Amino acid sequence: MDGDAETRPPLLQPGSTCWRIETAGLAACLIDAQCCFRAMREALCQARRSVFLLGWDIDSRMTLTPEDSGDGFPQPLGEFFDALAHARPDLNIYLLSWDYAMLFAMEREWLPEYRLNQRTHRRVHFRLDSAHPLGASHHQKVLVIDDALAFVGGLDLTRCRWDTTEHAVHDDRRRDAAGKRYAPFHDVHFLVDGNAACALGELARERWRRCTGETLAQAQPHPVAWPPSVTPDFRDVPVAIARTEPEFPPYPAVNEIQRLLQSAILGARDSVFIENQYFTSKLIGDAIATRLQESNGPEIVVIAAREQCGWLEQNTMGVLRSRLDLRLRAADSGGRYRTYCPQLCEESSVCLNVHSKVLIVDDTFLTIGSANLSNRSLFLDTECNVAIVADGDRAIQEGIRAIRDRLLAEHLDTPLLLSGSTCREAGA
Repeated sequence: MDGDAETRPPLLQPGSTCWRIETAGLAACLIDAQCCFRAMREALCQARRSVFLLGWDIDSRMTLTPEDSGDGFPQPLGEFFDALAHARPDLNIYLLSWDYAMLFAMEREWLPEYRLNQRTHRRVHFRLDSAHPLGASHHQKVLVIDDALAFVGGLDLTRCRWDTTEHAVHDDRRRDAAGKRYAPFHDVHFLVDGNAACALGELARERWRRCTGETLAQAQPHPVAWPPSVTPDFRDVPVAIARTEPEFPPYPAVNEIQRLLQSAILGARDSVFIENQYFTSKLIGDAIATRLQESNGPEIVVIAAREQCGWLEQNTMGVLRSRLDLRLRAADSGGRYRTYCPQLCEESSVCLNVHSKVLIVDDTFLTIGSANLSNRSLFLDTECNVAIVADGDRAIQEGIRAIRDRLLAEHLDTPLLLSGSTCREAGA
């Protein structure tokens, strides 16, 4: 953007573009659910004091690993949590899922409170989150283990999420609890330890308090080993936590994610890389259009699903996305804007379901979380993103660049770049 970068305020400003900034000793980007869910299970097996899981949906029947994990615990999530609580006498497990609208009833597990409360150990606590305005939803996806490890991103622990980075069209492991196959699915999560994980534990406890009225004291973090299947992308890195919270008296609105994303786009030098389920926000569109009208603005790449899921999304979010895309194409006098929809193979019309929420600017800024580029995520629903800014640190720049390259390599089916994946394949 025109102007001296040194004269612009810092991108990460607690109280404005983020809630707080805390250091993670180790941090990693987890691309797709095979990698993420395996790491979650490895970490959960070490839990001794507390587990907090916040989600848009939690399904007791889903499995974190389709194959036997070899850890001795059951595979279905509800049975897994029940067995963990029985095996760890000091462990409490807190599960918070959106108290969903009836519109989604056919997509949800029936009677989740019975399956995750009545049929599990008394130290497994499941609640439905209705602490939000009418029409809003609880959309954060956060898992915190002993305040020592935390996962944040776009993946819910529910049906039809597991997939590999290959997204093979006929992968027989991609089945729901009823044995029905589902389409290839792409998402991204982020893993942190240290003070960043402890801060996310505070966020989870506050959400639990607002929903249930129960205040849970935060104990000294209990050591949890870094998951052996994950190679860190960053070491000793400052991590910002940004939120969306709608006004819900007595709590004021929080729009940190909206300000963070706008500021990042307006400050881009060379490139903006976006993966997002919903690309419909007028404010984000305004920021991108401003950059496209500059003679030396950045290149903008958006990765999205070809079609939204279901008739309702196609006729709402799909229409809004098409209008925004047409507007940006009209503003793009320099040929610097493109939207791509990953097609999985030439012989098939199947396109990848892109559910991720990623924004990378140059090799200097990365954010991953639950927030879509939609008005709901920026103003109405509860959301949580994490963000990293390089600030001239060469190691952080290389880490951000490597994550962008891995995502591009996955969509372009480039094995050479995929060989640098963060997650080690089982047995490797």
